[in-house]
Amino acid sequence: MQGFPVKAFAALTTAILMSLSSARADVQPQPYVFENGLELNPYVKASLFNDNNVIRSQTDTISSFGSHIEPGVELVGNPGNSQFEVGYRLVQGNYYDSNDDNFTDHFLNGVFNWNLATRHRLNFYYNFDKMHEGRGYGFSEGRGELFDEVVKIDRQTGEVVYSFGGENATGRIDVGFRHRDKRYTNFRDATQFQDLTETRYLATFFYRIAAKTSLLIEGVKVDNRYKVTRDQTFSRDNDDYFAFVGAEMSSDSAKLTGKVRLGYQNKRFKEGRDDSFHDFSWDVNIGYLLKAYSKLTLETSQRAKNPSQETGDYVKASLIRLNWKHFWLDRFATIAEYHYGKDAYSGIVRDDTIKEYTVGLEYDVQRWMNVGLSYTDTNKSSNAAGIGFDQSIIAVTFHVTL
Repeated sequence: MQGFPVKAFAALTTAILMSLSSARADVQPQPYVFENGLELNPYVKASLFNDNNVIRSQTDTISSFGSHIEPGVELVGNPGNSQFEVGYRLVQGNYYDSNDDNFTDHFLNGVFNWNLATRHRLNFYYNFDKMHEGRGYGFSEGRGELFDEVVKIDRQTGEVVYSFGGENATGRIDVGFRHRDKRYTNFRDATQFQDLTETRYLATFFYRIAAKTSLLIEGVKVDNRYKVTRDQTFSRDNDDYFAFVGAEMSSDSAKLTGKVRLGYQNKRFKEGRDDSFHDFSWDVNIGYLLKAYSKLTLETSQRAKNPSQETGDYVKASLIRLNWKHFWLDRFATIAEYHYGKDAYSGIVRDDTIKEYTVGLEYDVQRWMNVGLSYTDTNKSSNAAGIGFDQSIIAVTFHVTL
């Protein structure tokens, strides 16, 4: 291993552990406020890490120290009856023993909310990502050693949501439209067949039963269209239909917060395929306060998704993630997380299971600076050749703001 200051890394880790004296492990930014009321919040996030299986390979493992540097800026304004937020961040990743895995990502986003009248609101969201998939992830899963650089992606997302009904009204309706375009920009001989556009239509009826709690009924349709079809093969274009019932709890002071959506999904292919998905689907993300200083978060979902490679018709993806964050002292917290996922492929013989756990520490050095230390262990097993792997990552992280 060359080019990375191992002794400095070890000394820094030790110093962080020794600094955990009494003193909330969340950075509290104080944005710069212009005369016209605009708020500017620059920040930097960084991590130093060791990854013992960079490309998630079963046999050709690569171990490397590395760093991620993420500078960013947010601009927030509240002119008249509207609010907006514009942000940009850059992520530079360097692997000191595996330069083929280096990357530079760019993320630009904008959120605009208009209160047109007491009962009418319009929200617009736009995001442009110039991003990557690491070798051994997504498109290159199980074959990362065959690629001489990371897989690069351009993705644009635009969404408009119209809300009818007062914010405190008993009933409220949201109607939304979202269009997402995903295009791979390298290895085009193979990746062109994974270029995809998704168009989503959504309608949700909310019925308020408490100050910050509403029941909901929701219908969603998603059109999935691949831009290029390989010669002499059937189109993989398909439509997803969802019907949900559930609830939303939004009060920060309540013991139970989050979203619950339970329902049914139907995935239908446009042509040439008899296979389709009809099954129970859900999307749950809730938090429970054990104490004011201790929170459990549960995330679980099941749905049929499009495969990240040209293998199989769809993937029945189920996951459960449990996170516990506990503040032992005013500025010191520990985090423990467990993730279990299962992917069952249709159209090919493949079933994957992934188990991952993370333990970590977070400490506020100052109001504007947070440091952390984490360890993540991942195990994936599969009945398909070359897909399973073991991976461990230890990282020291920093978050600095105004």
